[in-house]
Amino acid sequence: MADHFRFYPNAEDTITPWNARYQYPSQSNAARKVTPRIPPVNGMVFGANYGKYIKVQFPAQGYVNPTNTTLTFDVTLTGFSNPSADEQVRFQNNIQSIFKRVKWMYGSTPGEDIDDYNVMVRNLTEWTASNAYGTMDSTSINEGIGGVVVGRTLTAGTPPVQSGAALVNARQAYIQGIDNTDDALGFGGVPNRYNHSLLTATYGTNACTRRYQVSLMLGLLTQEKLIPTKFMASQLSIEIELASPEECIFLPYAGTTTGLAPPTYLVHNVQLIPEIINFDPSYDEMFIRGLSQGGV
Repeated sequence: MADHFRFYPNAEDTITPWNARYQYPSQSNAARKVTPRIPPVNGMVFGANYGKYIKVQFPAQGYVNPTNTTLTFDVTLTGFSNPSADEQVRFQNNIQSIFKRVKWMYGSTPGEDIDDYNVMVRNLTEWTASNAYGTMDSTSINEGIGGVVVGRTLTAGTPPVQSGAALVNARQAYIQGIDNTDDALGFGGVPNRYNHSLLTATYGTNACTRRYQVSLMLGLLTQEKLIPTKFMASQLSIEIELASPEECIFLPYAGTTTGLAPPTYLVHNVQLIPEIINFDPSYDEMFIRGLSQGGV
């Protein structure tokens, strides 16, 4: 929030009571829950060469439950353009490290604008969510979070030979990483080798793709009040600026980089998945009455 008021010093700071929320109706009110998949309005593939801004809009439908609203997307990580490069490539802790700036907008008015979002997320992750005790974190698969786990070191060969036990990085070995340290493509890397058809011709096989599902750390999406999007005319949106590869990719490399294209990443198949609750007209009547009389 400090960043928001630094960029918009004239914005009013409205404090909402911690226990304030739009109450769920009694069982006499009919309700229907839907979870649509909403794609961005400005493209399909995002990255350094494809455009780094992602915008998704909430539909003018029902009431959104923010605590069960998530963003899901595929990330393709690409190593050096030389397939035999002696390298390890992985993302910084927490896949949201690729989000440089995140904000939600109502029309053209920013409601919350967080610059250096990736730094904040990575700090909170390192302080609270990762461990160095050799066990997997519960959020590893969905959110790209992981410390170290007990694994095996490998020696090149056909087949590869397990040469000893060691602590290995969970993100490198099990979530999303490229490991060519034994001069064999994909050696010791994550076995998920699927590449989107739009990307294969450009980035070849020295890449891996993983799907993530995260909860954005915006104040609007971490509070318990239902968001009345049916009255907001599709004006509520989330805008994300992607970070440059230098800000979010971890890369130890042995060798010369002369003439090599550096590692990079792409984001594609982006979908906002809000939990939308539709109530019967009696709840809408109660909501409008409360809005007009005393606010909700």
